[in-house]
Amino acid sequence: MRFKLIFFVFIFAILFMGEVTAVSQKLFIIGIEGASYDLIVSLMKEDKLPNLSKLLKDGKVLNLTSELPLVSPVTWTSFATGVNPGRHGIFGWQQCDPYTYETYIPLSSDIKEKTFWRILSEHGKKAIIINMYLTYPPEEVNGTIISGMPSPHLAAYPKSLEDELEKEGYKLEAKGYVDTPKDEFLSDLYDTTEKRARTALKLMRSEKWDLFFVLFTGIDRIQHYLWKDMEKNSKYGEEIPRYYQFIDEKIGELIGQAGDIPILIVSDHGFRRVEKRFHLNHWLIEEGYLKLKPTPKNFVKTLLLKTSTFIKKIRLNDLFLNLFKKLGKKPSETMVLNFDIDYEKTKAFTCAFYEPGIYINKRMNEDLREKLINEITQKLKKVKDPESDVPIFKEIRRSSEIYDGSFTDLSPDILLVTEKNYSAVGGFTFSGLLESNLKETGTHEYGGFMILKGLRPKSKNASLEDIATSILSFFGIKAEHSDGVPGFTPIFEK
Repeated sequence: MRFKLIFFVFIFAILFMGEVTAVSQKLFIIGIEGASYDLIVSLMKEDKLPNLSKLLKDGKVLNLTSELPLVSPVTWTSFATGVNPGRHGIFGWQQCDPYTYETYIPLSSDIKEKTFWRILSEHGKKAIIINMYLTYPPEEVNGTIISGMPSPHLAAYPKSLEDELEKEGYKLEAKGYVDTPKDEFLSDLYDTTEKRARTALKLMRSEKWDLFFVLFTGIDRIQHYLWKDMEKNSKYGEEIPRYYQFIDEKIGELIGQAGDIPILIVSDHGFRRVEKRFHLNHWLIEEGYLKLKPTPKNFVKTLLLKTSTFIKKIRLNDLFLNLFKKLGKKPSETMVLNFDIDYEKTKAFTCAFYEPGIYINKRMNEDLREKLINEITQKLKKVKDPESDVPIFKEIRRSSEIYDGSFTDLSPDILLVTEKNYSAVGGFTFSGLLESNLKETGTHEYGGFMILKGLRPKSKNASLEDIATSILSFFGIKAEHSDGVPGFTPIFEK
């Protein structure tokens, strides 16, 4: 009888204890937004990134497909929910209701699917999330959330954490490059990054957690500003590689504190040079698709836009930006011109500056909308830079080809991917098709990567949507709604 009891316990342990061990493990994730894998490899060859080098030596790397539009709120929301934008409902920094034309900045409440930390909370797991996009206002979870952009101010759950963060000088975001001289920008960027890493280390030590995620956005910001400096080897040419080394140092500190547990390093997209910016609204007006109201207000704004464009062309914009700053104004706030659009006569329009997408007016019948999508697509395929005769657009995609879900109506009808050295924007910031002399000299490149340590990948390629599903799978939770498949499984000792 005793032998049978021992045998039963032994079999029970084999069948079930392994699963208990698996789901009781911790998972540590670091996001490094916009990190270029090519640049990382180059710096590793020079022995400048010892911690990332060790992670790659001990682990595996996967290629990640990005989302369109290729902007941070979209990519990181797909990462967080495991579904495409047609299901999570986020399509950019600024969105518009295509039926009322009202614009709004999406917040956490606008995400239509559950995030992985919400699902973990519902299953009794404790998560700490730092600086994630669209976490304002922070939701109540089993754990901690320190909100990321966009957010009007620093916010956290539990709320009692906010006072402590403010006392320690924690910053939501470093000073923007549009408003800030390079030396001042760099100083504040390092300070913001250091305080974010310090906060993460403190919470890792003081709080109990099953999953820990911290996102560093500084690589994205510095590359937007100084990519040309790096390529031209100017006075600030070493600043991007130097900042990569600083991030590598912070990664070393964090994984050292995490200990011997599975680790993910995630970059949502790459980076590349941009020399010219294509202004979609100007093109839509020229082609007769976008109509402005003939009001005195629009007339004055048109004059202001033409004056601003002239100042940019003769390279005096920095002089005027400094003048605005001396007057106590931020250029990024004073230079935005919002025109009154005549939506009754408009056939196609854009919604926001950074999202290169075109909406077809939903007041028209479906046949006419379909005809317009095809017509605009064919015209844009023929658009070339008059100076080089090079096409501006690499891909022109229909939203119906990319998205599925209940919220595809919120998406642009046409999405654009530009060729090398070009970007495309909406908004009204330039009176012309192509703008050069850009302050922003780097832009997003399609495709990211993921480094895994202590995890076994199932393939060499994955999507951002795979990650949330895989995180839940790691903890023994099956995703109820997901576009991704489990991309990795935990490695355990036998």
